[in-house]
Amino acid sequence: VGALTRPYTTPMPTTAVDRGAQRHQDTTTAPGCSSVQQLEEVRAFLAPTACIIANLNTYNCAAAYAAVSGKGFGHRCSAASDGPSPSYRASLVKAQCCFNISDHENAVRYFADAMRTDPWRLNDTAWIAYSTSLWHLQDAHTLGTLAQTLLAELGPSPIACAVAGNYYSRLRDQKSAVQMLTRAVSSDNCPPSVPAPALTLLGYEELGGGK
Repeated sequence: VGALTRPYTTPMPTTAVDRGAQRHQDTTTAPGCSSVQQLEEVRAFLAPTACIIANLNTYNCAAAYAAVSGKGFGHRCSAASDGPSPSYRASLVKAQCCFNISDHENAVRYFADAMRTDPWRLNDTAWIAYSTSLWHLQDAHTLGTLAQTLLAELGPSPIACAVAGNYYSRLRDQKSAVQMLTRAVSSDNCPPSVPAPALTLLGYEELGGGK
């Protein structure tokens, strides 16, 4: 397995923002909006986020990276005070952009920044990509710490199991890696964004074992 390269990228699922932005293109009124002006304000607020998601969906990493690096990104995110911090969101987008172009050194840096910014947001599928970048960099120590933290806080959740699978793979313990990745994709409470990357990693483990 160590001799193999893993050209896997995390699928970016179509979200409600994508669908909502498309519907609004041909709409002049909407429920709850008293005027066209209010609707336009909503569209203006959502459009930048929709563009970032669209650019990530199409792997236009340079455009997505530039969008979250702009001055207005933090101000827009701050309006949703109950959600992740602007720094967390920006770091994850930058990390995903770097990950998609196999710039794993910078991807790891941005993933780590995000985790330091909002350390309580552990139930995030982004950490599967983080663990894969650590796998590529052969950083078994940091990968093991990440897996241990997620298992301790989340228990044997799909995300934690997928990260642990990457850790065992880095140690060349294929049997344990396959067990953890299989557990990640067979869980009844598996989030929709987990199976694709976890199954890809599982496929590479089976390939490395000649199956």
